Amino acid sequence: MKARSEKGSGTMRVSVVMPIHNEEEMLPYSLRSLLDAPVHEFVFVLDRCTDRSKEIVSRFATRVRRCRILEKSQTKWLNPAAEAYDLGAQHASGDCIYFIDADVVVDGRVFDPKHWQEG
Repeated sequence: MKARSEKGSGTMRVSVVMPIHNEEEMLPYSLRSLLDAPVHEFVFVLDRCTDRSKEIVSRFATRVRRCRILEKSQTKWLNPAAEAYDLGAQHASGDCIYFIDADVVVDGRVFDPKHWQEG
């Protein structure tokens, strides 16, 4: 089955949302695994970071270019992580959204709709 966007205008556009809270140690590994991922966009939500996470994500964004970087300086929800995921989802423009943690290394092919199967 070939994945199509809802509008039928070609392959489905995939957005990856990654909330980040002080992940400077693992973030370079996580981002490196995403370099060649067939993704429409990356949405990074920097959640009250006090380390070098912003700098690391900014360098990745310069290299990949299809990135949105959002900064959350305070939290209003009881669950700050859920709030960061929600904020990222609100700004994602793809037909499909993947949510991944900032300390996860993935095979970028998982985002390619041609590998998806029905059922």
